[in-house]
Amino acid sequence: MSLTPLNAIQISQALANTYPRVKVIAETTSTQTEISQIFSPLQPFDLLVAEFQTHGRGRLERTFTAPASSSLLFSMYLEPHRNKSEWGVVPVLIGHAVATAIRNFTGLVAQTKWPNDVLIDEKKICGILCEVRGNGIIAGVGINVNISEYELPVPTATSLSIKCGNTINRDDVLISVSSEIHSHFNKWNKSEIDIEELVIHSATVGRNVRIEFVNGEVAEGVVSEISRDGSLVLESGERFNVGDVTHLR
Repeated sequence: MSLTPLNAIQISQALANTYPRVKVIAETTSTQTEISQIFSPLQPFDLLVAEFQTHGRGRLERTFTAPASSSLLFSMYLEPHRNKSEWGVVPVLIGHAVATAIRNFTGLVAQTKWPNDVLIDEKKICGILCEVRGNGIIAGVGINVNISEYELPVPTATSLSIKCGNTINRDDVLISVSSEIHSHFNKWNKSEIDIEELVIHSATVGRNVRIEFVNGEVAEGVVSEISRDGSLVLESGERFNVGDVTHLR
């Protein structure tokens, strides 16, 4: 598959009204780490994009790699105005925005998996990592775009090019996804949308799930809702704000 580098000028121009400071770099350890070094001090909607990460980070300190210029790997700085107790909904919001952008751009049915994944046909196409930093959140997003079957990191992953059957323009996907995140985040910040709208693409609500925790404990049950603070709520009434979820058949 022929891989084309991102067009930094086109991306910056297209996002100028929503992301005043955009930087596209060839390589980094992790955009999550480097964004606060490249943009200092951080300002709302600073956006750092990398063609390749040597130490890409996911939740629970997991690592992942992707061939250079094959995926979208970026971090942005967001400043919520809502109560800090509600910030846990931001990964859900970003997942909803990514799923919306993928649906609009490709026509594929993308769904969200609590708390931070986007799926197509139950296979992971996007991961999200949100970390509180000072008065805001650094949100990292990784989307598998032009990755072939043999390059996938795990059998449970997929990519846009695999699902569409052709090479995808990453510039256009980045612009679409970033625009959706900006729009949804601003609406949420102004209380113009709430959790009901942010879970309309959820593949987790209503599902029987297993939740695994870092201490080795496990919980199972049917998900009744995702709450205003981003917590997962089971029909039993149990609530969880962290955990690794598996959708059970």
